[in-house]
Amino acid sequence: MSTLSENLKRIRKEKGLSQTELGKRIEMSPQAIHYYETGKREPNYETLRHLAGVLSVSIADLVMDKADEFEDQNRQLENDNDDLTEENQQLYDENQDLKDKLEDRENRLAGIWKQAQDLISDLVDERPYDGIQWVYDDLDEIMERADYD
Repeated sequence: MSTLSENLKRIRKEKGLSQTELGKRIEMSPQAIHYYETGKREPNYETLRHLAGVLSVSIADLVMDKADEFEDQNRQLENDNDDLTEENQQLYDENQDLKDKLEDRENRLAGIWKQAQDLISDLVDERPYDGIQWVYDDLDEIMERADYD
């Protein structure tokens, strides 16, 4: 059986048509449809175009080998996968850059915090005022709560 004959029969059945019904729609005998479906005859281009129109498919759908179609789809999927792989790599790289920037900012913030602690400690040491100690204690507590390692 040829690709055309297999596809014609499969598509006709998918559309719920008998050979007689399809023959009537394209003004041919059911025997002609039978011959096309068994590969005993090949339709000319006009008949092929008419069959495709009645069945609401393209001529390629009638004559193209499903393996070719799947191969084309597989090739397209591989291309799409390559594109996604490149896009994933790009997103990974961007994520790494953002992670590095975040770590840098965290380190700078930790340095600023250390400087603030040192300044407060110096203030407390220089001016032993009972009211300043609570500021230092509260800052330690705030920093402990903010520690999210």
